[in-house]
Amino acid sequence: MSREVDNALRRLEASQEIYDNYVETAENVEKLYKTYEEFHNLLKGQETEVIEVSEFLSADPRYYNIPADYRVLSNAIDVYNRKPIYLSKHEPPGTTIVLLNALYHIFNNWGDWRECNIIIGTDASYRPHGRVEKINDHTFLIILGRYLVSDTFILSAAIYELIFDIRSESQAEISFVEAFSEQNFEKVLPKSVHAFQLPYMIAQILSGDRLRIGARFRDETLQKKLQYAISLQTTMIVFLISHELAHIYFDHFDRDDPNAEIFEHFIRGMMSDDTFYADYEGELNHYFSKVFPRHSSEISADLEALRVAGNVGVDLFNNKYPGLAGAFIFLQLISALDKLNFYRAYGTDVFEHIDKFSFNRNLLAADIIVPFRNHPWGRTRVTIVSNIYKAYPIWQGGPQRSEDAQTFEVNTLQNVISGAHFLIDYNLQGALDVLARVLSRGGEISVHLTGDLTRIMHYASKDSESFVYTCPTVRLLSGSWCYYGRFSDVYGEGSPI
Repeated sequence: MSREVDNALRRLEASQEIYDNYVETAENVEKLYKTYEEFHNLLKGQETEVIEVSEFLSADPRYYNIPADYRVLSNAIDVYNRKPIYLSKHEPPGTTIVLLNALYHIFNNWGDWRECNIIIGTDASYRPHGRVEKINDHTFLIILGRYLVSDTFILSAAIYELIFDIRSESQAEISFVEAFSEQNFEKVLPKSVHAFQLPYMIAQILSGDRLRIGARFRDETLQKKLQYAISLQTTMIVFLISHELAHIYFDHFDRDDPNAEIFEHFIRGMMSDDTFYADYEGELNHYFSKVFPRHSSEISADLEALRVAGNVGVDLFNNKYPGLAGAFIFLQLISALDKLNFYRAYGTDVFEHIDKFSFNRNLLAADIIVPFRNHPWGRTRVTIVSNIYKAYPIWQGGPQRSEDAQTFEVNTLQNVISGAHFLIDYNLQGALDVLARVLSRGGEISVHLTGDLTRIMHYASKDSESFVYTCPTVRLLSGSWCYYGRFSDVYGEGSPI
């Protein structure tokens, strides 16, 4: 191991220690890290068999629910020992398996990837994005939000259960692509338990240890269909990691994005008929001259990640569209998390700064009124990337197609994109309600939503020992599901949570 790799690993471990010590006692952290290190040593063993890894995980009840089958564990062992990939010894087994399985599929499907050292890991901060840092020309550090990686599994399982519901209602054998559409999800979601659970699934990604949920699934999903949920999650994480690897591939650290001029021309064409921008001409010119050169690299990275996710979809489903569905679900999730993170950071809904119609209707409106420094708004990324992907066959990983084939491609992509948008956007306001309530409870250590839809809250008493309070569920008039309780013994009469 080179000195640069060792130094980067130490920095990653230090970052992980800060957050892990925040949510756990020092004694528990020490025990956890000892177990984690044993797990990594096992995975890196030259003669390690899958059964040994499986037995290690089965021996500890904390790891019973790690979504991994024989194939996933085999992939993790293979890529960890075959590629110059380095994970922190503080990385939990669950996210270790998810990251390595995704990397296995990425490197099998990228193409002309140049070999370099990849240090990758998660920390428990509530970042809605990942980031990549160049250590030197041959070494790069990727840090991802732990909950962004781990919590996508139950989201994938819920989505796949909805697809099974669609197939059941159709009373016919239909493919994933035929089932995955906004129209179909609109029929089944309001009747499903996931109409209740999905807002919590989204909100917990940004809430971290303050909101953990145990979702309810049918036995059939957990026992017979688990591999489908694992595969859909894999395509999401493939997109996430491939986006960061694309920054390495295009060398976005030392030069401007070569596609910036093409993207600007395309975006201006999408905006040409809109009178909204007349009032923001100065801001728009500043955006394209000073900000867009950075944002353009995010668009290029998204498009490359879409290409890889489509290829991985062929590996996992014998069809690229489930891979693209996972990627667009993740893009829509990033869009939702941007809104949630804005609320977490500033205590207000972004619609208090820009009207909802302009935010949703006018491309770049959020980026010129309430801009992010390093990323376009997720809403902007989804709109630009989906339109470019549909318009330019080169981004779809193949030659120019016939007119009929291109029409089919565009129509199918539109179904995938609109279906992904509906799944996340339908539950966004509910997720914002959940997050607002989590952030408003100052004395709470954590909260758990159990599989039987009971909410358990952990509070710290004056002597630092925690106690547990359980409350029932109600449905609000707004149509979103949330929990209310009365805490006269904690906060006074009738305090809501």
